[in-house]
Amino acid sequence: MSLAIDFLLPTGLMITLEFSKSITISQMKQQVWERAAAMPFGELMFECPSYHLMFINHRGEREEMTDESRRLSDIRPFAAIFKFVERVGVPPEKRLDQQIAELIECKLDLSEIPLKVEIEDCHQSLQELCHEVVTRRANSSEEDRANYLYRPPMSLSQLPSYLEERYEKKGGILITVLYQSDDRIDDGCNKHTTSVPHNQTASFVVRQVLKAKAKKGQGNVHQEDYNSYVLKICGRNEYLISEVPIHQYKFIRLAMIRDESPIVVLQKRLKLKLKECDLPNEAYTPPPLPKKIDIQTKTVWDIEAKYSMEFMYISDMNIGDETSMLRIKACLYHGEEPLCPVVQTNDVKASSPIWHELVKFDIDVADIPRMARLCIALFDKRKSKKARKGDLPIAWVNTMLFDHKGYLKSGDQHLTLWPRKREMEFEINPRGVIGPRPNYERYTDKHDDVDMEKYGTLSIKFLSYGDKIIYPPFHTARDQAAIENLIEGDSLKVMSESEKEALWTFRVKCIDVPRSLPKLLQSLKWNRREEVAQMQALLQIWTELQAEDALELLDYKFADKAVREFAVKCLRKLNDDDLFQYLLQLTQALKYEPYLDCALSRFLLERALLSRRIGHFFFWYLRAEMHDDAVIIRFSMLLDAYLRSNQSHMKILQRQQCDALKQMAILNEEMKEYLDENAHERYKILRNKLEDPKFKSSLCDFYCPLAPTCKAGNLIIHHCKIMDSKMKPLLLEFENASDQFSLGDRASRKYGEPILIMYKKGDDLRQDALTLQIFKIMENIWQEGGLDLRMIPYGTMPTGKETGLIEIVQNSFTLANIHKEIYGNTSGALRKDTLHTWMKRKSKDSDNFRRAIQEFRSSCAAYCVATYILGVGDRHSDNIMIKENGQLFHIDFGHFLGNFKYKFGIKRERVPFILTPDFVYIVKNDRDDNNTELSRFTDVCEKAFMLIREKGNMFINLFSMMVSAGIPELSSIRDIRYLLETLKLSSHEAEALRSFQGKYNDAVRNGWKATLNWVIHNNAKDN
Repeated sequence: MSLAIDFLLPTGLMITLEFSKSITISQMKQQVWERAAAMPFGELMFECPSYHLMFINHRGEREEMTDESRRLSDIRPFAAIFKFVERVGVPPEKRLDQQIAELIECKLDLSEIPLKVEIEDCHQSLQELCHEVVTRRANSSEEDRANYLYRPPMSLSQLPSYLEERYEKKGGILITVLYQSDDRIDDGCNKHTTSVPHNQTASFVVRQVLKAKAKKGQGNVHQEDYNSYVLKICGRNEYLISEVPIHQYKFIRLAMIRDESPIVVLQKRLKLKLKECDLPNEAYTPPPLPKKIDIQTKTVWDIEAKYSMEFMYISDMNIGDETSMLRIKACLYHGEEPLCPVVQTNDVKASSPIWHELVKFDIDVADIPRMARLCIALFDKRKSKKARKGDLPIAWVNTMLFDHKGYLKSGDQHLTLWPRKREMEFEINPRGVIGPRPNYERYTDKHDDVDMEKYGTLSIKFLSYGDKIIYPPFHTARDQAAIENLIEGDSLKVMSESEKEALWTFRVKCIDVPRSLPKLLQSLKWNRREEVAQMQALLQIWTELQAEDALELLDYKFADKAVREFAVKCLRKLNDDDLFQYLLQLTQALKYEPYLDCALSRFLLERALLSRRIGHFFFWYLRAEMHDDAVIIRFSMLLDAYLRSNQSHMKILQRQQCDALKQMAILNEEMKEYLDENAHERYKILRNKLEDPKFKSSLCDFYCPLAPTCKAGNLIIHHCKIMDSKMKPLLLEFENASDQFSLGDRASRKYGEPILIMYKKGDDLRQDALTLQIFKIMENIWQEGGLDLRMIPYGTMPTGKETGLIEIVQNSFTLANIHKEIYGNTSGALRKDTLHTWMKRKSKDSDNFRRAIQEFRSSCAAYCVATYILGVGDRHSDNIMIKENGQLFHIDFGHFLGNFKYKFGIKRERVPFILTPDFVYIVKNDRDDNNTELSRFTDVCEKAFMLIREKGNMFINLFSMMVSAGIPELSSIRDIRYLLETLKLSSHEAEALRSFQGKYNDAVRNGWKATLNWVIHNNAKDN
């Protein structure tokens, strides 16, 4: 679709041209300039780069186009008129504001936001926190600053005994060190392999290499300063800087587990760019002390009345017809617990939605807890006989009863309604976001499918009780609890028919069992202020929980501010690697926070500023959801605070990652025009486009979002292609620019493998990302338990709505392609020796083949257990792959938690997990009578299952925290019950093991059913 646009030129002349909405501002500007140069007075104009375009936006404000990579469809002008304006200096703060808005693709309009005061207070609070953290970081040691930028993942747990015994016998770890002499390539003299005791440090390795260099005449060891060198992981910008046992680096630990020789690079410390650590903003000034305002205040405990409020009217609504009648239902909630019965209004016509009706809730004002929320639902009650009987919920909104400063709200409130979605569990939506829909400007053309404007704005009135009413601070609660105990004593009694009351009775003894805290919190009555006061007192002396147990306290059912602050306190002891393991869930838990400025936000922001790796994924986890109106205020404020305090990282994100992603999106969109062409023709078109300077210059020299320490160099264009799958994603291959030298004796070999990524648009990758994250956690648990099951949890990064990147595993092939290559689509799937034959062909010798068999056994066991526990479905021959070294892995996790696919009413998944006859054939290594190996494989599967079951509650917590993500197959607690069934958490260990053994035997016995599915799939799809 084209659009006619008027351009006012610097000469004062006007020109009108038509452009497609998909054109970039840069392309449009250049085309206009070429026409303008041929017009009168064209020779008087400066060069095109001396000007930028300016327009009036939809809010009536002047807006200058500084980011010319944006498309015409990304902007919202009031009218199709643009003016060429000569570039002049822009105030740095204004330029930074615009850069951040463009990077996070959102600009909030505070003038029309009901939460304006809270947003401004939160913004100030976060800026103070960021200034304090950045100052602390800038004043830290050189080692700490280097670790902020370059620290690799660590494993601080004790080295497993089997590894310690193995390397004590070997005498150490064989480490290969690459180096350059005089900072240039020196043929044949730039590799040294040394044996290092596993408890030695990286500096020990440096000394060994420098001594070896001296022996080769490449330096005088007495003149070398050991401290001026450092080891770097080959292919990544990660350095072994800390003086810790070398086995604590995960890179080294993994090589030890796999009995491989890790490769590192010797570099001078001068190459560490510590200037990339931002310094504190010199212009920053602390906020002035708040003025003391003499306002008479009372606490809610002083109010003797039932809580009441008034529903007034809905404005700007455009729903229903002449038969529609509207009704409002409301309830007060604390987390998931209702504090009183639901109240409702009278019915009014949809054509005139005016109530002015006072409603009274059956709860005393004095008993309302601090984090209580008002949850409102709008219902359409139709009089037509054809309409569905009963009330039809159509919209909802939630708001807190107390403001962010702790004052009970009073006066008029105007709440923009949210539309009800089909997957919502209840009529009233207590799990929903707090507050009305925000007003903002999108910097992209991504919009939600539902037009939310038509649901209108609900006006309500909170009653005033004369003075400012505040929730009493803790010290008052503690005193009140003591007084209540002295007067009434212990009024709670053990009642055999009620576990909750029994637990509450033993609340003091629960202190000795810290893990009982979540259950205890669920046992108290949040609409009884005496119990709430006692619980807050107990929290002051409660022992901190293990981090994996504390995660549960950040779920939405625990709304109390003190409880959530206690949970964050427990998380503070996590190191960066353990925190990263839970980062995805913790960013989702932000959605359950009722106020913008909260302990969890501050904790995550602080840790993001203290670790570049944490900061990178913190940015992307938030930015990927900026299309969601429910989180746009909270996430944009956190992103703004992070980027404003970390401008060196912002430049990396802005100039490299986001620019590269934009060009990938444009290229992907342009290639869709050629889907009717054959594969060879599409490849030629893609290659020509990638040679175009506009793509070639953007798609290089950027740090890969999937692995922020890997730098993508130039495109390897002849390896790039359009994939054949449904969404036709782009497969792009880049040189690894992190290490740019090769060995002289093997000049063809580059150190640092190429970077292969797939850009995919049209699929929601969040479910894949969650599944792969859980796989990584499972792999860590198994390794700590002495099992190396050789999983490949490849990287997946959602970057926006139905958009993201996927890491491509090199030298891997789908089962379908292997079937076709060896014996054909049908015979290849049916014959049990197909994969065995293929692996033998790919192996160089018998030793290599023996290792491949072991790789297959280990990885097959891992995915049998993992896919069974998670209920992964749709397992066909195109989403199971094998590497040339024998490692098996699964891809494409569009169905999990038992959401299996059906065909003509028949469930496709006939077995608990995939263990087909050809898999068993490899496990037995071509010997049907080799039951010894099969028995070992069975034992590994059983041990792997039981190790995961031991951490079952943690997995339940991790999935519970993801319910807010909006993943279709994880939309309610009901979906998570599948994990309870597979892990048998309510059963004894022996019973759980027997259950798994039964599923295992079922998978082996009925493996032929999966094979039959593969035959059908192979022949239905041309592989």
